[in-house]
Amino acid sequence: MPTTPMLARRRLGNELRTLRDLRRLTVEEVGAQLGWHKSKASRIENAQSGITRRDLYKLMELYEVDSDGREKCEALVADGRERSWWAIAPYADVLNNDYQEQIGLEAEAAAICEYQPLLIPGLLQTADYSRAVIGSGSFVQDEEDIETLVDVRQRRQRVLLTEDDPVEYAGVITMAALMYETGGRRALRAQLAHLLDVARRSNGHRAGDSLRRAGTDDRWSDASALSRDRGSDRCLRGHCHREPSAG
Repeated sequence: MPTTPMLARRRLGNELRTLRDLRRLTVEEVGAQLGWHKSKASRIENAQSGITRRDLYKLMELYEVDSDGREKCEALVADGRERSWWAIAPYADVLNNDYQEQIGLEAEAAAICEYQPLLIPGLLQTADYSRAVIGSGSFVQDEEDIETLVDVRQRRQRVLLTEDDPVEYAGVITMAALMYETGGRRALRAQLAHLLDVARRSNGHRAGDSLRRAGTDDRWSDASALSRDRGSDRCLRGHCHREPSAG
């Protein structure tokens, strides 16, 4: 699984919680002994707040951590201070905190399931389709911001393309999403071709067979699941979400 700053901070928080439990201390007792606000230790353990090296050393002394344990925690602190691509310009200028958190969760997830009732799921969209979706909303008007958000959506798709511990993915595609000509007929045709290509590369046979019949069979089911590996069976173990339509 890839290491992201968010994941590093969570791992550090879990490690510090384990160390505190071994000393049989409450977060309030830790705060009292170190002169901290009573909620500070809890915020660090829940990855809601960062930690300085000075404060880390105080915890290491209080918990009587050996040299190996200290090195592990110090490495996690360093990893947690790195800035992911979505947290720097130009992306950070157009992404709100919720969207940045979603991207971080996708980067960490072992499995992802995605559903949009009227659109192709974002992780399966072509650039032209994304551009039409983002540009049709009222939240983003600036052309440069639209292009940045299209780039964001394309970069997010790397979690599906990596060969190093790839994520398990399941996308639910409705009949409405397949039939509505988002971006025009040419954009939709290219989008459907892309879905077929994803289905072939990811063994999504059910989706591939259904897509070939789209618009030609009235008995076709209301929704089709495009699954990568075993994602459709195990997606609840990972990160499941509805994507912001204009994000």
